[in-house]
Amino acid sequence: MNRLPFKKETFDGVWSCSSMKYLAYEELLETLKEVRRVLKFDGLCWIGLDEGEGEVTEKRDDIDLTLHLHSGNHFSSFLEELGVKILEKQHIKAWRDFLNFLVVKI
Repeated sequence: MNRLPFKKETFDGVWSCSSMKYLAYEELLETLKEVRRVLKFDGLCWIGLDEGEGEVTEKRDDIDLTLHLHSGNHFSSFLEELGVKILEKQHIKAWRDFLNFLVVKI
């Protein structure tokens, strides 16, 4: 995800549902920069993450997966530093707490 094979400003929108939660901070930063690169001006991006702090490990089909959790305020400021504007932020309570962000490239 941090090296997308597309030209700059190719897409009107990017959808990332529960995929970036597997990225460590450095990988997440590079991936978000890459998403911003391939978005057109005024392009939209929807990001869904698990809310919390630190990391948790989940076992799926005999594989241990590390999930990186994010607080809403920290991730919001992180996004704004990357040159996107948050249009909507949702907090969803289910079996785990989730965060959804709709952002626009500025």
